[in-house]
Parts: sequence; structure tokens; C-alpha cells
Amino acid sequence: MILVDSGILSLASGDYSKQLENQVFVELLRRKLDVGYWRGNSSSEVDFVINQNRKITLLQVAYSLSDQATFERETSALKEADGKLHADRLLIVVNDGGEKDIQIAGKRILVLPAWKWLLGFT
Repeated sequence: MILVDSGILSLASGDYSKQLENQVFVELLRRKLDVGYWRGNSSSEVDFVINQNRKITLLQVAYSLSDQATFERETSALKEADGKLHADRLLIVVNDGGEKDIQIAGKRILVLPAWKWLLGFT
């Protein structure tokens, strides 16, 4: 569930990852971007598929990538979706951690801290 009022979400849920995902969605709406999501045949999904001037960005949101299972889930979903959508950019926005590039199967995944992405430093 995505709520435009993040205050209501913070009262209803202690799930910081969902709150961060909600903040990213509200910012995508504010930027007036064409936004969707992608769901694979398995349980994988990509939080946001952004189509901007015919360039596709696949964007995952995770509170932290420090847990190996979370890292695998987020990156494998991006790889699977990219195989179908042929994205121009793969991006993971995180609350916990710094900026870094990840190379997986010849594809670059940019990891950005949420504050940097929200301020437009992408």
C-alpha cells in the first residue's frame, strides 16, 4: 500500500523499508514521472519502473543491503526485470549505506543513499 501522507503510514507501520518506499513513490509523483512496477513469474518484483523520454530506469528501494538475503533479492529482481525490459539504468535507493557501484553479470547497478536521491543528486 502506498500512501501520499507518510505521517499516516508511520503511525500504522513500524516497517521502515515500506516508509522509505512510500517516500520515494511520493517523490516520483512530485517529479511527475511515468511510474509503474514490474512483477516476474517468480516472487520477484521491482518497486518502480520509470519511463522518462523512452529511457527505462528500474528502481528498487531497500532500507539496507547489509543483509545478504536482501541484497540477493533486490539485485536478482533487477537482473530478471532488466532481461525482459532492457533498462537503461538500474538503481537501488537505500537508507542505510553509502553510494556505490555494483557490477553483476555485466550490468551496473548504482546504489544511492535516499537523502542523495531525494535531493536529486543522481
